[in-house]
Amino acid sequence: MKFNLFVAVCVLFLVEKNYAQCLYQAYEGFNGTINTVIESQSGGTGWADPWDVQNNNTSVPGYQISNASLNYSDLQNLYHHMSGGDMYLAMGRRLNTADGGPFDNLVAEYQNGIGTQTGDTLWVSCMIRKDQNNDQRMTFDLHQSQLPWYWNQATDDNIGFGYFGSSYHVGGQRRWHMRVNNNYYDSGVNVVIGNTYLMVFRIIFNTNNTEVNLYINPTNLGNQLPTTPTLSQNSGRSNIIRSFQCFWVTCTAMEVLMKSDLLLLMPVSHLMQK
Repeated sequence: MKFNLFVAVCVLFLVEKNYAQCLYQAYEGFNGTINTVIESQSGGTGWADPWDVQNNNTSVPGYQISNASLNYSDLQNLYHHMSGGDMYLAMGRRLNTADGGPFDNLVAEYQNGIGTQTGDTLWVSCMIRKDQNNDQRMTFDLHQSQLPWYWNQATDDNIGFGYFGSSYHVGGQRRWHMRVNNNYYDSGVNVVIGNTYLMVFRIIFNTNNTEVNLYINPTNLGNQLPTTPTLSQNSGRSNIIRSFQCFWVTCTAMEVLMKSDLLLLMPVSHLMQK
């Protein structure tokens, strides 16, 4: 199993405030040594703890840093990507969601979760690629658990996307789906092996509701709001986010960027160039 987090997993967290600004709350560019395991790696910014692989797995091949970054359109990239997966193990990383931390405008006083303070917007971008021609899952979730690689699908809040296996094929085709509080929504976009996809979330935290908009391969990559989202759903409750989790069984790639003061329509590497 292989994934790239900034190229195959490129997550960027941004808070929407001023389109003239370019400040991100969290990013991971995987700038470590090539072919080293991701377990206990602590690069990037906006995180509370290092990467945590289930069972502290350090197998190679497995979850590891791979050379170069994912390519999408004319986005500029830096550093590397994360790839791998091993023995049906998950991995994740705890975000710094402390009161007064990088997500402070989304965290209520004396609380420790994104979304405990409502009335603001979070942008999250991720570049992903599925490399192996099989029906093994590759999923990515922002969830409320303190344990980054695990969340309880029956009780915990989650906002995610991915390829969820053959049970979610449409017309015999592999399909990208959005998952909100364990409800699944078909994007209408097929999974093409070897293609890189730019996934962008716009998450609006309201009182007693969280609006989740997913854009797949948006055409606007600058300081403009994207056009109509690929999918838009209301969670019906105030979702809380503390951690980022990945589950891959086969080769995949990813990059991640999170921001709240500018459109998150580009990977962290691109934002760093601006």
